[in-house]
Amino acid sequence: MTADITTGLTIRDGMPLSNAYREIFVETAATADGGDTFTITLASYGCTKFLAIDEYIHTTEDSVVVGGMNAGGTASTTSVTAGVLTVTLSGSTTNQKRVFRIIMR
Repeated sequence: MTADITTGLTIRDGMPLSNAYREIFVETAATADGGDTFTITLASYGCTKFLAIDEYIHTTEDSVVVGGMNAGGTASTTSVTAGVLTVTLSGSTTNQKRVFRIIMR
């Protein structure tokens, strides 16, 4: 069953990229499933444009992390509507923490 997992996220600022770009890291709970969604309001971070996203998944909780795609080989999908980024987690993987690096300007 898919769920909106926005309220269970941990969000941290990344390294300053420049005056024009912002980077944040979004960490889900270890209960994240494929099909779950979360939203990020770009204006909350002083941004108006979504530029890029990198995805990492914990294959062993808080230990082994793989990048780029989930264990099923597909990347999560994104959309932006009215300044709100929606990320839909891909695959059929259940109960695995994920980390996303999001770049905005």
